[in-house]
Amino acid sequence: MKNILFFTSTLALIVFNSATGQSNLLNAKVPQEVGLLYEQTEANYSNPVEYGYVDDRDVLWSKTIWEVISLDERVNFPMYYPIDTTVVGNERRPLIHHLYTAILSGDIENIYEQDNLKDKKSVEKLKNQLDNSIILLDPSM
Repeated sequence: MKNILFFTSTLALIVFNSATGQSNLLNAKVPQEVGLLYEQTEANYSNPVEYGYVDDRDVLWSKTIWEVISLDERVNFPMYYPIDTTVVGNERRPLIHHLYTAILSGDIENIYEQDNLKDKKSVEKLKNQLDNSIILLDPSM
């Protein structure tokens, strides 16, 4: 019985002593830093941690999410209308107009045939496709 009492009191003393110990006591420069973890104080005064190079073999799991924007829904009408941009002012442009002007200006460099992102499309081919479509875009505006 005395052994069990001695063992539990010793265990309680060890747990209590480690729970009330002050962390960062030796690394603290001011009294306000006592009790903070050293990593926390370093993180407060430094820039964000930069990630190193991650190889494809190091990635355990990944997921690609494609979102389809339905232009038939009323909330998405500003992304589709007005179809003819030559009859409205500069403040009313559909999403395709902004994408097309970014492609022509060189802000978007990679254009692909399909969503598998394997076959690249040339700007000339895109121009021909858009010239034959219903959407009238005037990139000069």
